[in-house]
Amino acid sequence: RVPYERPADIAGAAAERIASNGVVAWFQGRAEYGPRALGHRSLLAHPERSDNVERLNDIKGREQFRPVAPMVLLDRA
Repeated sequence: RVPYERPADIAGAAAERIASNGVVAWFQGRAEYGPRALGHRSLLAHPERSDNVERLNDIKGREQFRPVAPMVLLDRA
């Protein structure tokens, strides 16, 4: 079994975890297939820490040269 929590404010809890340099596994809606996740199945980490690219690749079992794809809200782009 994998432990998990379901806080009342999911977005707030995820933001707190990311701000404290944690990694969040975000699952929402249907599964996705292909080389890029579109937001339904994603790993989220603080974007200002360069070591997080290596951390995410380690978690996913990928080679270190693999890129990550940033996402932002349209009104903040």
